[in-house]
Amino acid sequence: PEDWDDKEYIPDPEDKKPE
Repeated sequence: PEDWDDKEYIPDPEDKKPE
């Protein structure tokens, strides 16, 4: 979305790791 910055928003694969 235009609300977030492409460069600021970096989805980390570690953040979406299973519990």
